[in-house]
Amino acid sequence: MNWSRQYKPGESSFDVELKFTDMKKLLHFCLLLIAASGFAQTPIYKWDFDESMNNSGSATISTWIPSGSSSSAYVSNRFGEPNKAIHIPNTLGYSIDITNGAMPTGNASRTLTFWVKFVNDTDNKNYPVVGWGNVASGQAFGFWRTGVQKSYYTYGTGNDYNVPQTNAQIQATNNGWIHVAMVHTGSMLSIYYNGVSQGNFARALNTGVQYFGLNRLVNASAGTGDVIQVDDLRIYNVALSSTQIGDMYNQATTAAPTITNLSSSNIGTTTATINYTVNADNAATTTEVRYAVTPGGPTQTQNGPSASGIANTQLTQNLTGLSPNTTYEYSVWATNSSGTNFSAPLTFTTGSTAPAAITAVNSNSITDVSATINFNINTNGVATPTTINYGTSASALTSTTQGPIVNSSVPMSTNIGLTGLTANTTYYYKVQATNGNGISNSTVSSFTTLATAPTPIPIYHYKFNGNLNEEHGGPALTISPLTIMPYSFPNNSALLLEKDNLNRSPFFTATLPNLPQGNAARTVSVRVYYESGSLSSENNLFSWGTTVNTQAYGFSQTASNANNYFGGPTDLTFSMPTNFATWYTLTFVYDGTWVKVYRDGSLLQQGAKSLNTTGTILRIGSTPDQSARFLNARIDDLKIYNTALTQSQIIGSIETLANNDYNENTLKFNLYPNPANDIVSISTKNELKSVEIYSLVGQKVLTTAQKEFNISQLNSGLYLVKVEDVNGNVSNQKLIKK
Repeated sequence: MNWSRQYKPGESSFDVELKFTDMKKLLHFCLLLIAASGFAQTPIYKWDFDESMNNSGSATISTWIPSGSSSSAYVSNRFGEPNKAIHIPNTLGYSIDITNGAMPTGNASRTLTFWVKFVNDTDNKNYPVVGWGNVASGQAFGFWRTGVQKSYYTYGTGNDYNVPQTNAQIQATNNGWIHVAMVHTGSMLSIYYNGVSQGNFARALNTGVQYFGLNRLVNASAGTGDVIQVDDLRIYNVALSSTQIGDMYNQATTAAPTITNLSSSNIGTTTATINYTVNADNAATTTEVRYAVTPGGPTQTQNGPSASGIANTQLTQNLTGLSPNTTYEYSVWATNSSGTNFSAPLTFTTGSTAPAAITAVNSNSITDVSATINFNINTNGVATPTTINYGTSASALTSTTQGPIVNSSVPMSTNIGLTGLTANTTYYYKVQATNGNGISNSTVSSFTTLATAPTPIPIYHYKFNGNLNEEHGGPALTISPLTIMPYSFPNNSALLLEKDNLNRSPFFTATLPNLPQGNAARTVSVRVYYESGSLSSENNLFSWGTTVNTQAYGFSQTASNANNYFGGPTDLTFSMPTNFATWYTLTFVYDGTWVKVYRDGSLLQQGAKSLNTTGTILRIGSTPDQSARFLNARIDDLKIYNTALTQSQIIGSIETLANNDYNENTLKFNLYPNPANDIVSISTKNELKSVEIYSLVGQKVLTTAQKEFNISQLNSGLYLVKVEDVNGNVSNQKLIKK
């Protein structure tokens, strides 16, 4: 079949789609005419079981009456079409009183046809599928499978007709469905399975007119059979020929293919991928993608993949050799032995060969350590990675932050965040976009980070320098009278809570009237050093409030999990593996909306919470209700603020502690790039004696004497680089590891 489509003056794609629809209707009508020409009989009764049990035959009949427990359901038919067949459980049967109906009776000619699926058949079950007549010898007519026998029955063994055949032999095709046809001419009975005659059998009938049964014998009070699924049940008052039976089976097992889920993807300047779903309707099916430039371009065709079977098949076809910046209309055609179907047309537009256009560049959300770069970008339909190149000099944009990959044919609003910046510093930046059409750069712009706000003074501060006193004269911590376990002040610089042989440890309390309450902002900062083996139990670092949900504020930790808790299911629980004998600075922040947990200045976890903290007794080593009292650790420098510290303030307070170990003289050096991923270089006039890199809590993590070194093995975060030259001059700078 050829397809060529030209737009006429004033014709729209909608007009063409209507023409497609009309052609499709005409095609279906022609197929029906072809089918009807070889099969002109009309059933007197017809049940399609398409989500109903209504009869659509030429004669009227009463409705089905269920008997038994449970209910039937509509399931997929042999083609995999949902809700197009009925599923009848083994506890349910149906009957109809046919006393006043048009059902063939006595010895009249007739044809009974149906599709059936014997569910979970093991060749030893009982399936009285369908039949009608009286409960008297020779006065019934129906189909009954018992074991390996497929039987015509007349309610009497003398006139029944058995065809031995195992279930496996006849359910190998059609997804387990079997087409059964029984034809009586007045003198001869014939039975067909899947369109094939099982032989002819001379018989005179005397069918009665009492009951019509489904999944039961004609006796309306008889028991039900095993589980069956039935579809397309038909009764004719004429004897169909073997040819008509064969045509019925063949027409019912194949149909023209259907096409759904049409779309396009991976659209480039000269390529595109067409995606679609084809149901081959049980016949070998070929597909084509037909496309044309709109408006009025000649039609082109690319053969797509094939399909078969009765299930939906996902297919794709790549189109190549397309023209850039061009709109194409496309449709999918599918053909099998029963006919051809085609989809309604859709369109896509290929990308341009022009490089990306970057406009409206600006910066906002500027803090002391971060900023956001905003811009619009039109990539002309090509997937394009974006980056920000930046630095402290307009001529040396040596730092890079990757942005999103954008694919747009119109200007798209985009932003990229910069982090790890230095406070009170002017940064220069440009936006860069790179794809196969070239590299685009914006003009160089600049912004200046804010000066770091001074860290507030804590409202309570416990340094544990040999005592439990509060530094500003507030209430001292006291050991609970409930415990007598030991504690000490190692080197007069930290509080050590030890456990006894019963795995008990001391805990401390203090009534602090200014502890943040309700939804008020707060920050708690504390250094902690877990003793060996302590994390096998839950260590309760601090708490205040009550155990009612949202009314507590505290923190506990095991070997792998941390819990910033608030007295109920709103707790912030997360994974935080921790080493023994290692000092960590933990910081807990609540700003009235978000709770955040930091370790050594790095954000570990956060969540939106609404707190209502109630209570002013601070506890160290215990939950608010004292139900869990254990902490085997050293703690130091416990600070409580009535404001939410920013990350830069947190880092600044930690850095101040680390800098106490350094003597800064007159050495001048440059450290670049900064931030860095791997290789870092030092520029200075003198030769170096040593380079030492420390974490923010003073732990040395790298030592070298080279001016170029690799930090790829370090975790992301903020470090201090201490440099000493051969003349003994010492200085340090911050280094951000990305």
